[in-house]
Amino acid sequence: GDVENFPFLDPPETKSVNDGYRLLFELGAIDEQRVLTDTGRLMARLPIEPRFSRILIAASGSSCLQEAAIIVAGLSIQEPRESPADKRQLAREKHRVYDHPDSDFLSLVNLWNWFEQSRQDLARNQLRKLCSRNLLSYNRLIEWRETHRQLLALSQHLGLKRNRREADYRALHTAILSGSLNQLGT
Repeated sequence: GDVENFPFLDPPETKSVNDGYRLLFELGAIDEQRVLTDTGRLMARLPIEPRFSRILIAASGSSCLQEAAIIVAGLSIQEPRESPADKRQLAREKHRVYDHPDSDFLSLVNLWNWFEQSRQDLARNQLRKLCSRNLLSYNRLIEWRETHRQLLALSQHLGLKRNRREADYRALHTAILSGSLNQLGT
């Protein structure tokens, strides 16, 4: 139904509703008449922010869903890299290991890959200590992993296709842009 007719206890401002419609139109979730599109129906079945669901849908069609799910899950949780005020320089040095020269998004993938390899190689207590030494939150990394697992399971259930080969840089970043159109500038 029409959001303006919904019996909210505390209705949102008209501007907020219009901004929401504008975002959904930009993402291709609704058409000019505010009717839900096929993409919008698929987005609605993913219980995450609309921008993120759009990224996953685009990533499925561009053979980069695995990496996009890592990035979306990482952006959905609190930052796992810790940077206490008294250890900022040390944190920068420790976290630089994961940096990708061309993409902060791929830096997240690098951190993910490091954690996954460490998780497979070490006992849980050893992994906790390693994370602590590297100024990483073990609990947030586990939350990231669980969020990623759930996103991939739901994506598979919805028929989105997971890539088996490493994603192409351009395809991945194009998929990310599909959920970030209103954040671009020239």
